[in-house]
Amino acid sequence: MRGHHAQPPVDSPPAPPPPTLPPVQETKTKGDVTREDKLLSDLWAASAATFRRQGKIEQAKGAIQEAEVKNPDNPAVWVQVRCPPFSARVLLISPTSSDYTTMP
Repeated sequence: MRGHHAQPPVDSPPAPPPPTLPPVQETKTKGDVTREDKLLSDLWAASAATFRRQGKIEQAKGAIQEAEVKNPDNPAVWVQVRCPPFSARVLLISPTSSDYTTMP
């Protein structure tokens, strides 16, 4: 190989550590919902609609629960609860748990 001479490897200093940023803390009082929680609630409600249309009722229930946890006042959550097959049954929330149960 012409033009290539064996050269010793060059030691370079290690890369500096990434800068540390203070954690972002959202101040949230009881009943106050952050923008992020509203968006997540909307996404969970949309997921619930998709699951419901596909007949995946257990997944739809789980998505409704997640949407309600993120934003209990989200009307999209209650729209899903009022759609079939949920509207044919009463959805109950256990006072000690966020699990939904259905009653005929």
